[in-house]
Amino acid sequence: MAWIESHTVLLRHRKLIELSKDLRLKPVYVMGHLHALWHAALEQQEDGDLSSWSDELIAELASYPGDAPQFVRLLQQHKWLDGKIIHDWLDCAGKYLHSKYRNSNPRKLKDIYKKHKSVLRPSKDRLKTDRLPRLPRLPDLTLPNQQDLTKEKEKEKRAYGEFHRVLLTDSERQKLVDRLGESVAESGITDLDLGLQSKPAYRKKYTDHYATILSWNRRKDIAKPSKSKADLRLDEMFKNLNEAFPKKPVEAIRETTVEEV
Repeated sequence: MAWIESHTVLLRHRKLIELSKDLRLKPVYVMGHLHALWHAALEQQEDGDLSSWSDELIAELASYPGDAPQFVRLLQQHKWLDGKIIHDWLDCAGKYLHSKYRNSNPRKLKDIYKKHKSVLRPSKDRLKTDRLPRLPRLPDLTLPNQQDLTKEKEKEKRAYGEFHRVLLTDSERQKLVDRLGESVAESGITDLDLGLQSKPAYRKKYTDHYATILSWNRRKDIAKPSKSKADLRLDEMFKNLNEAFPKKPVEAIRETTVEEV
C-alpha cells in the first residue's frame, strides 16, 4: 500500500496559509486539496513530475472545483510546485520510494532522486552567468606582526643530549637551570636522552620533555631517605656553633686536639 509522510505542522505552515488566502478557502480545505494531489501523484506519477499533466487534470485530481490555470499558478507562486514538479516531493514520498525500489529497481530510484536534485541545484550555465567576475589578486604589502614572530621563535625547540633526543625551547632550558641548577638540569637532560634512545616506547609516552625532566627530578627528591631526628638535631647544633664562633668554624673545632682545648 502506498503512503506519504504528512507532518502535523502543515496546517499552520506559512505557505499553506498564504495559499488559502489567495484561494479564499479555509486552510483545512487547502490541506485536503494538497493531499489529494499528492495521493494521485504517488499512484499515477510517483516520481513527482507532473509535466505530462494539464492544469485541468491537476485541479481535478486535487479535487479543486475552481479555475484550474489559476490553481496551478498559485501552487507555483507559493512554491508547492516547481514548474510542474512537486516541491520537496522526496520529503513526502522519499521513504516509501526508497523502500519500494531500493532492491527491486535501484536505477529507477536513482533517476527519481536525480530529477529532484536538478530542481534544487541551478544548472551550470546559470551558475556561470550569476557568478561575479574574478578580480586580479593584489600583492600583500602588509608586514608580518613582529610580536607574533617573536612568539614563534620562542616556540622553536632545539635538540639536546648526546643522541639529540631531548627537545626544549630556550626558555624551557633556562627554567630548568633556574629551578634545578646547571648540573642537575644537565643530568636530567642526559637521563631523558638515554631513555628516549634506548627505549623507543618512551618517545610516545614522554612528549613534553620539559615537564618530564621536572617530574623525574621530583621523584628523585621524594625517593631520597629522610634524615632522622638525631641527624637533624646534630645539624642544628653545628649550625649554632658556626653562628657562635664565626671565625673558627666547626670543621676547625673538629680538627683541634685535646691539648689545644
